[in-house]
Amino acid sequence: MSIVAKTHKAMINILKKIKPYLFAQLTILKRKIYEWWGDEKFSKPYLGHDKLLKYINKKGGFFVVGGGNDGYFQDPTYYLERFLGWTGIIIEPTRASRYCQINRPRSIIVKKALVSCDFLKPVLTLIDCNAMTIVKDDSFDYLDWVRAGEKAQKITAREITVPTSTLDSLLDEYFLSHKMRTIDLLTLDIEGYELEALRGLSFRKYKPNFLLIEIHSEKRQKKIGSFLDYNYQLITIINGVDYLYQAKEATQP
Repeated sequence: MSIVAKTHKAMINILKKIKPYLFAQLTILKRKIYEWWGDEKFSKPYLGHDKLLKYINKKGGFFVVGGGNDGYFQDPTYYLERFLGWTGIIIEPTRASRYCQINRPRSIIVKKALVSCDFLKPVLTLIDCNAMTIVKDDSFDYLDWVRAGEKAQKITAREITVPTSTLDSLLDEYFLSHKMRTIDLLTLDIEGYELEALRGLSFRKYKPNFLLIEIHSEKRQKKIGSFLDYNYQLITIINGVDYLYQAKEATQP
């Protein structure tokens, strides 16, 4: 093979590698241009956006997000921040948090994994598979989930160890310097670890008006529903997997 042919092949390989990055940057730029003009066309990444807004559409609210990924992809709170003036806390322990800081300038990004109050270890092992990141847990077969995530996203997952925190601890720290204590919406999308995260939240201290929880199985939904039954009622299901609960004594905004 000639030097010219080798150089051409090398350039093709480089372009293939950077093509997804270039496409992503162009997409972000296009969205920002539209938003600068006040156009919402590219600012509703959540597929259940319109249904969610039937229940949650106030201005200037406060959210807490568990599993924020890059702060945009399928995020139900992106529009709330960008066009309704919401602020909040986004918990994302993986490398996607670097993009989250760019996409969500009004939010505080916390690079930790959410755990229950009885989880005593300072760190947790995850399989970082981008939008399908999962806790490494030998009590169930997570490998099939990871393989599916790698195939769907065309990535290679990696094992990482991250610091942990309960929701209570994060909120205690936040509200030390903020007088406001109302949480309008808590969303959890942490691939099967949602119940453990909820067990790290004291509803006597902090009771979000709404919970939006991704639940992939009937068995898990029954466990979470039972755990929440005293404080919350299920009001709708969005996209087949996102369960929207409302605090029983709370009024809709």
